[in-house]
Amino acid sequence: MKSKGDWGGLWNYTWQTGINQYGDNVHGSMYRHLWSNGPKECLEFSNYSFDEHFKKPIPSFPPREVLHDYIIGRVKDTYIKDQIKFNHTVKHCQYNEDTSLFEVTVHDNINNREITEYYNWVV
Repeated sequence: MKSKGDWGGLWNYTWQTGINQYGDNVHGSMYRHLWSNGPKECLEFSNYSFDEHFKKPIPSFPPREVLHDYIIGRVKDTYIKDQIKFNHTVKHCQYNEDTSLFEVTVHDNINNREITEYYNWVV
């Protein structure tokens, strides 16, 4: 099975379920014809509107592919993708009170190795 190595999270549709090629569970993809059950006005990025992206008004409850397109449109002209690690599985995350940092251990699925890094914040 193919791992999701790109933007979109749950809005990035895949038909695959079960276990991927790295042995991780494939869980939570939305189904192909899903429509949002929350209004777009509550899902909108504060600095990038749906109207700005689509150049016209769209319905308040858009389908999955519209939300996915909006997310891709928001990030495509930024450098944020350089900060995201795709095809990595989080194995452990713990806040260290002594250092005031989060210790995050991930498995790099492409290179088959574990990495521990330290961060100020975790989302």
